[in-house]
Amino acid sequence: MIKNTNNEPVAGSDCIVVIACSTGGPKALHKIVPRLPKDFPVPVLIVQHMADWMTGPFSKRLNDVSEITVKEAAHGEALQPGTAYVAKGGLHLTVAWNESGSTVFLDDSMPIDSLKPSADKLFESLVDGPYDKIICVVLTGMGQDGTVGIKKLSESKNTYVIAQDEASCTVYGMPKAVYQNGLANVVCDLNEIAEQIIRKVGE
Repeated sequence: MIKNTNNEPVAGSDCIVVIACSTGGPKALHKIVPRLPKDFPVPVLIVQHMADWMTGPFSKRLNDVSEITVKEAAHGEALQPGTAYVAKGGLHLTVAWNESGSTVFLDDSMPIDSLKPSADKLFESLVDGPYDKIICVVLTGMGQDGTVGIKKLSESKNTYVIAQDEASCTVYGMPKAVYQNGLANVVCDLNEIAEQIIRKVGE
């Protein structure tokens, strides 16, 4: 387990799921998150490129059809198993931690490649974090957000990267970039991704 600057063990789960998506992402998330069981044992962090006035209502709609809790991420709240935290539009979602566990840190720094929130920013925030296993899921979307962050993360962490296949994407950009950079452990249809997540978390 990663230690903090006081050389004390950091409390918290050793696994987390991080999902990145853009164009077509809301529809894709509705195919994945509602299939996660109520007793899902780890937190889920979601970066969906979306305007700030949309992320709250979107989180509520997704929560209404899911067994796990889905909410717009709030600064300073502790990450809990069985809860999905959606990045608030206009702010970067990152993770902070201390002896008590991991918390949401909303970062108001500059956009990265014109994106805020940025999946790269979230992945990079986990490089020195307490999680020993990080399941990265890259879904439909334009561009390549997530690729740089996953590459950095994979250099120091046990990562497992699930990329959505071209046939089931609205826009085959983000998962294509992950695949072409040799970072994807598995490429699969949208309808298979929830099962892949559940299986890998349970290993």
